[in-house]
Amino acid sequence: MNLKVFFNECLDKEVFKKLSIYLVSSWVLLQVLAITAEPLGLPKTSVTILLLILILGFPINIFLVWRFHLLVLEKNSKTIDDSEADIKIYTYKKSSFKKMYFTFSLITSLLSIFIIIIIINNKFTSSEPKLVSTIVNDKIAILKFGNNTGDVKYDIIGKMVADWLIHGITENQIGQTVSPQVIEDYSKIINTNTYKTADYDIVKAYFKPGKLISGNYFLKDSTLLFQCSISDGEFNKVLISFKSISCDINDPLVCMESLKQLILGYLITEDKKNENLQEFPPKYEAYKYVLNAKANLDKRKLSLEYLNKAIEIDSSYFEPKVLRIANYYNTGQYHIADSLRRALIIPAYNNHRQQNLLNLYQALLEGNNKKIYKSILYEYNFAPYDLESNESTMAVAIQFVNKPIDVDSIFQKIPMDKMDLENCTYCKYRIYLKSIANIELKKYKEVENLLANITVSSENSYLFHTLIAAKIRLGNFNDLKKTLESFKLKMDKDAWLAIYFFAANQLILSNEEVLANIYFREFIKNSEQNSAGIDLAKSLFYVGDFKKAESVLNQLLKESTYHIENLTWLAMSQYKNNKLQESTNTISKLNALRANYQFGELDYNLARFDAITNNEVMLFEHLTKSVASGYKYTLSTFQYDPIFKSYIDTEKFKALLNYWH
Repeated sequence: MNLKVFFNECLDKEVFKKLSIYLVSSWVLLQVLAITAEPLGLPKTSVTILLLILILGFPINIFLVWRFHLLVLEKNSKTIDDSEADIKIYTYKKSSFKKMYFTFSLITSLLSIFIIIIIINNKFTSSEPKLVSTIVNDKIAILKFGNNTGDVKYDIIGKMVADWLIHGITENQIGQTVSPQVIEDYSKIINTNTYKTADYDIVKAYFKPGKLISGNYFLKDSTLLFQCSISDGEFNKVLISFKSISCDINDPLVCMESLKQLILGYLITEDKKNENLQEFPPKYEAYKYVLNAKANLDKRKLSLEYLNKAIEIDSSYFEPKVLRIANYYNTGQYHIADSLRRALIIPAYNNHRQQNLLNLYQALLEGNNKKIYKSILYEYNFAPYDLESNESTMAVAIQFVNKPIDVDSIFQKIPMDKMDLENCTYCKYRIYLKSIANIELKKYKEVENLLANITVSSENSYLFHTLIAAKIRLGNFNDLKKTLESFKLKMDKDAWLAIYFFAANQLILSNEEVLANIYFREFIKNSEQNSAGIDLAKSLFYVGDFKKAESVLNQLLKESTYHIENLTWLAMSQYKNNKLQESTNTISKLNALRANYQFGELDYNLARFDAITNNEVMLFEHLTKSVASGYKYTLSTFQYDPIFKSYIDTEKFKALLNYWH
């Protein structure tokens, strides 16, 4: 039986009519339920559940048509014919129609099941998530609040409200935040014209947040009015608009606190006491001084003045106190930094981020690198897309705890393909740190790829140390020569000399002493004693000119008597010149310099002396002390220091590299 005959027979036996009645009835029932579900108080999924039942019932209906219509019709219309031929013909027709009917029934059943699965996957397994559970792992972008007061002096209020909201969201662990400053930073360094579009387009294209917080503020007489809304990050559909909030123009933080309460209340769906980086709202003038201090971080003295003024105005203001500790730490004034840290007693602040920041600086000042890494990861998780935070976390991962394998996931968090690298200091330093990690993981080709778009210049010279290290480990010595010669033409003298010196050190580690001596002598020939300093003495030492090295070091120590590294290399040179007693005396002077906040520098340098005197026991004792005190892993220390070449492959030395793991 072909399809045409089958369809005609179905038409004659009113099969299509019976099925049409079911389909039309189902459609009407769905329309009625869709209209009445809400007034009747039925759940939103009621229509979907009914649709699933009706789709499932369709193949059942096809079977019922056969069972209670076609079989009955057949029994009533059957005529008995004694002819054997007629019986054969009738039996053939009956079996053919039945076979075709149930084949189409099976196909319809399979299609119904397939449609039901799709509906269940889309509607139920991907059902609307509860707000709290999604936001925990969601990104929340805060757009710059618009200043509609008509006076630019109130622009600072927009920055204040964004900071206040970020602190509230991150402290309560509602989600990762993307701040207006991050968006502005990206807009400056992304190498594309599309960044002349609206903030929403920038955020959606680059950060893909789950939610957007936006708003504006305006002035009515002496009253400041805030308006704010939360939108869906994908479609920019407004989810909620809050009522206007008003406060006195001289105390805008009252508005900010009220607005924060409303936003957090919506995001977490229940009322609770909110904690921020600042326990209580700071005074307005103090907050302005903190913003000025942040804007002048490169001018340490000026930044410190602003911080002191902020603390003077509001003695309970936490943030400037932490920033002041950071200022002294970054300028090497560790005693003052530690003194200020101890004044901030951690239990006095019932705030997790405050405690974490104090723990971070405590660990930094104690040289506890494992604790430093733990603390900075905690802070990083609040803002992984912030360039400064991201770069700092990479630096700690590779230089403090020597975990190169952790660097890639942090680096990949921020795509670099559209970055204007020449105008982004943090971007370049991220590439530098990623390159160090790649060298440690023996991914030398990736180093070359990372640096492919970096302009060769004196300002970028530190980046190309990693390129030189990669070429040496690949054994590309002809390429190395060409690269160094090109650097000589494109960089100033101090920059290319530093790279020549670095290359020579790395060549020693690769057992290429002859080639290393060529570059050391090139460095010596072009160096001036006053500018080259300790590197000139080291170069003379490595080429075996110990007397000249000693002379250079004596001259350097006239300028700085208490310089640990200079004293170490002087003792080493004296030892090589068979001045054993003088060498011993110099080491005694060196030991007398032991003090707090050296972070392993003294012990590391004593280990260098142990290396050239073949005192393996003391070498590992001093190296272990230096690591435990927080000495950093860099491209010129530990496994990259030629002094320790004979020990690098030993199990004891490898254990030092994994000390903080």
